[in-house]
Amino acid sequence: MGTGQARALPRIARLDLVVVARERTIAEALSSGESAVARVRAALVAAGTEPADTTTDGLAVQAEQIWSEGDGPQVVGFRADHGLRVLVRDLHALGSVLGGALAAGGDLMRVNGVDFAVEDEEPLRRQAREAAWGDALGRARHLAGLAGRELGPVSSVVESPVRGEAVALGGVRVLSAGSEPDVRPAAVLCRVELAVNWVLR
Repeated sequence: MGTGQARALPRIARLDLVVVARERTIAEALSSGESAVARVRAALVAAGTEPADTTTDGLAVQAEQIWSEGDGPQVVGFRADHGLRVLVRDLHALGSVLGGALAAGGDLMRVNGVDFAVEDEEPLRRQAREAAWGDALGRARHLAGLAGRELGPVSSVVESPVRGEAVALGGVRVLSAGSEPDVRPAAVLCRVELAVNWVLR
């Protein structure tokens, strides 16, 4: 087994946002939620994002119930959730983009997360793969030497990409109480595991 990792500065960010509307009827919940979504989309465009970079990431409408002894469950209202996935290509504008969305959505807005990434992960994955190969080869040579043998040809290679966590740059990401959240980028980490089998001579 060999493991390797590589990291790079992020180039883009992805926002996971949800508009949550609670009203007495389905129609009212949908109307309230979609009005907020329209305001959020407009605010995102005003902050510099492309309309095509904001997509729907889930839509759900469900009844909200309470339980009472004797009567059982009773519907007291409805909840409409509209998830939005936002691609931010300019990290310098990330705070203003997120702040604008929060202001537009108001109390209906929820932020599920901010992920940092690079647009093309393959160069990073290649670096991690090369490091994993070097690690596996070093281990195999050592073990073969301990057994008094030499490495022969490779009989199989299995790669298992491992999702790495973002590594903070200059501190932990913090959402401040101001109009623009203090969002601090994190380095993108790519990890790879290789299972390599050699024939021993």
